[in-house]
Amino acid sequence: MRRGEPAVILLGDPAYYGRFGFEPASRYGLRSPYAGIQDDGVVIEQEDFQVAVLDEDRAGRLEGDVRWHPAFG
Repeated sequence: MRRGEPAVILLGDPAYYGRFGFEPASRYGLRSPYAGIQDDGVVIEQEDFQVAVLDEDRAGRLEGDVRWHPAFG
């Protein structure tokens, strides 16, 4: 929280990351541009796109399409 970020997002297994407080990002209106079948045939499920809210006061403003850093593209 020192940096003031409202949340942390990731793509990963909900069964694993749920124990660390991550939940489906769709609950906050966030959408991953990578959901679906990728060019290399890998399938990314929407439920694998998750968020851990760090600032509950700002959580209501989380919504829309997420843009990933180009390093993750």
